[in-house]
Amino acid sequence: MKATPKRAARPGSSIPGATEAARPGGVYGPDDLEQLDVDALFAGRMAAGPFRAMGATQWDQRASRLRPGELVADDYTRALLQRLEPDIAASRSLLDVGCGNGNLLLALAPRLAWAGGLGFSPAMLRRLRARAAAARLRGLRTWLRAWDDDWSDLPVADIVVASRSFTTPHLTPALRKLEAHARRRVFLTYKTGPAFLPADLLRALGRHGLPGRPSYLYLLLALHKMGRWPQLEFLADHRRPTPLKNLAELRQRVTWSLGPLATPDRRALKAYYEALPRDQAGRALFHNPFHWALISWAPGP
Repeated sequence: MKATPKRAARPGSSIPGATEAARPGGVYGPDDLEQLDVDALFAGRMAAGPFRAMGATQWDQRASRLRPGELVADDYTRALLQRLEPDIAASRSLLDVGCGNGNLLLALAPRLAWAGGLGFSPAMLRRLRARAAAARLRGLRTWLRAWDDDWSDLPVADIVVASRSFTTPHLTPALRKLEAHARRRVFLTYKTGPAFLPADLLRALGRHGLPGRPSYLYLLLALHKMGRWPQLEFLADHRRPTPLKNLAELRQRVTWSLGPLATPDRRALKAYYEALPRDQAGRALFHNPFHWALISWAPGP
């Protein structure tokens, strides 16, 4: 009697979001990535992690504490402006999605026929308009909009930029929304690591190893599935150690990302704060450097 042949394992069954179509020899090839439901995976990762995006209220509060400062205030902004230079030189208009208090807009607007920004924080937009007025920039346009709002009345610009502002869980719809308002090119920056807090702080709070923010690789895959040819570069934000006024300032930074802290977490954070190096004035120095993925692409049909 012939032995009953064993059923071949379904390679896709162990990968969340993958189809269960078997491949010859049980080996996955590059095309299997296209079988992934990247939108579901991205949204699930956003929901699973302990890190939260700040809402309009938190950004309004932050706007009240910002110093006027220079238009180009950090390594990241300088590097991004330098990278945008060739495209800005060939363009007449710019739409800044998640424009904050206007560092990019105020630096680029004088070189363009028109520039505008949208954001969901009324206080940040008021600050942007005040800074534009102080710089005597006329015609700068602003819109109070969030990612999931209706953008159908927004104008199309040559260049669309979403700088450190991609916080929506709706991956492909948001990417399509960006390119629907771009004639020439879209530029998007997204943090490379899983958290906005340093690894040693997360270890001190017992939060290391938890699900983090989705990787920028999800965005590349989504654009690939849209038929685009994205370009990937990296920008370093060499943040210098920041002097903290007190423990409360550090606690505020942490709760922006993690939400309210339980009593054991507050004790662990106090111990972390007390172990930080000090400057000559005795202030604790908090170091939190970032790296950003810069993803750009030309809109398609």
